[in-house]
Amino acid sequence: MGNCFINDQLGDEIPRDDESLNTSILHHINVPILFVIGGPGVGKTNIAKRLASEHGFTVITTTELIRLEVSAETCRGRFFKKIMLEGRNIPADIIVRMILRRMLLFIGTPGYLIVGFPRDKTQARLFNKKVKPPDLVIYLWARRQLLEERMRDRAIANERFDDIDEAIQNRLELFYDSTIRAISLYKSSITVIDSQRSIDEVLELCANAIERMLEKRRMLDKQNN
Repeated sequence: MGNCFINDQLGDEIPRDDESLNTSILHHINVPILFVIGGPGVGKTNIAKRLASEHGFTVITTTELIRLEVSAETCRGRFFKKIMLEGRNIPADIIVRMILRRMLLFIGTPGYLIVGFPRDKTQARLFNKKVKPPDLVIYLWARRQLLEERMRDRAIANERFDDIDEAIQNRLELFYDSTIRAISLYKSSITVIDSQRSIDEVLELCANAIERMLEKRRMLDKQNN
């Protein structure tokens, strides 16, 4: 991957994965793809994992993929850590490739549930090109004040190295500026869920949205057969 010199202008300097990746099979998979997005601190991963268990879906959490590389202390992981401490997004080509690599490991899955993605329109468009648009986007909505409180509480508990004031504010600004714009590409497939409800209510609303999506797919399959 070359030398690892980190400066203040991150982007093209981040080492790319040179290994060839044949993703053509992903163009032809006929399983549902779901995105779960929401502001930092909304609880996306926990909710997504509980939803996935009901249908046997494979959960791919972008934050976990990035943190694995950071914890491995690879050259690229050190770039990732700097980006996370600044509350910025990983470049689209890198994060999409990481997601595709993970998807290829679970080709036989009944569905993919991708958490914390997309973060911006570039990521969304690249995924659409490499695979297909998602069948369903679940947006876990919460008041900004609540998100700030949850991240401060998480920082006090020292659960994440990047929960520092600057990164928290930057992640929130990016979410409202970039992520909300990104999901506007999926107006026909987005469901907004009030995540401030009880966890049981949130899970039920999400499950209902998934069932409607699956029923729509079943009807389309019948029409095409």
